[in-house]
Amino acid sequence: MDLPAPRLRRLVRLIAIDSDELIALVHPTPPRPQAWALPEREVPLHGSYARTASSLALDLMGASKIRWGTVTGRRLGNRDAGRRTEVHYFIARTDFPPTNRSLMWISRLHLNSHLTGQLLQDTSNLTDGYLDGWLPDGPITLE
Repeated sequence: MDLPAPRLRRLVRLIAIDSDELIALVHPTPPRPQAWALPEREVPLHGSYARTASSLALDLMGASKIRWGTVTGRRLGNRDAGRRTEVHYFIARTDFPPTNRSLMWISRLHLNSHLTGQLLQDTSNLTDGYLDGWLPDGPITLE
């Protein structure tokens, strides 16, 4: 099995979308300048991006039926403290959003009120392209 480079931080971000096309946000940990963020989790050393995304979705949405989007995003970020970060975005659809109080469900039109910078750009591009149907199925490299 190939192992990632020790200076590579692997991260999953989940774009959870309900039947009303609302997107789930959480308070980031550790706290960041923006008050809200996409749910995210670091991928364990021997883990996969897909398994980590499934585990994160299960933790957030419990037994809700989840349908995985056909579009995924990938961004290889800049070096931060000598480490590069590779982020994979997964889209998870649910018809019955959980009553998890740690989640805030917002319209994609209001993302710019809660997210900033690259996170806002990536989330908006993937969400709009997926929901409006102009992104092809499969992985998308974000630049």
